[in-house]
Amino acid sequence: MAVYSITGARRRYSHGLTILEVLIALSIFALIGVASYRMLTGVISGQQATTEHSVELGRLQKAMLIMGRDLEQSVARPIRLSSTDPLPALQINSGDVQLQLTRGGRRNPLQLPRSSLQRVAYEIGPHPDRNRSGSPFFGDERRYLLRQYWPNLDRAGQVAPHVQALLAAVESMELRVFTNRGERRQWPLASAGKKTAPGAAATAPELLQAIELSIEHGQFGQIERLFTVN
Repeated sequence: MAVYSITGARRRYSHGLTILEVLIALSIFALIGVASYRMLTGVISGQQATTEHSVELGRLQKAMLIMGRDLEQSVARPIRLSSTDPLPALQINSGDVQLQLTRGGRRNPLQLPRSSLQRVAYEIGPHPDRNRSGSPFFGDERRYLLRQYWPNLDRAGQVAPHVQALLAAVESMELRVFTNRGERRQWPLASAGKKTAPGAAATAPELLQAIELSIEHGQFGQIERLFTVN
């Protein structure tokens, strides 16, 4: 009579995994690893994009805050140059100047013997350090919103202004003026310096009320702001 041992049968089939089973397990782990890596990469890329967007948005808000502060603190103080007629207190699209003004409220924490007024200007152009070797902006081809300011209001000769790069990737800037008579493209008006003819009825002066700024930005598109002017 043949006797079969259950224990022997179990021992006969208790050897390790086959090569096929190992390959299948490795393939599953590899797929899980690739999926996890792609998911982690996507999360990191999304976080970096969100951080960069937040940083650029903060720079945009800071630039608009500085510009708005300059416009809202503008004062009616023309400046005198040695070789030309006095420049108006506020210039918008006048000649080759997009925006230039005299502003008040200049801080003086060291109590230096200087005026609280300051002449500032805005334009679109390359970064001031684009041609400076060793600068992180060397060779930068982007266009910036630049803020210029001079140490003195009245100056003789060609005095170079200090330049601040407020915002990168600015493609264009447009300015419009709103007065008590409607919309204008330039300030001061071309007729502002003309005298009234003898016998003609005097008309009420045209008063500046607000300035509209439109900026075309490479990341945020078209940005429009309206600033009130004193």
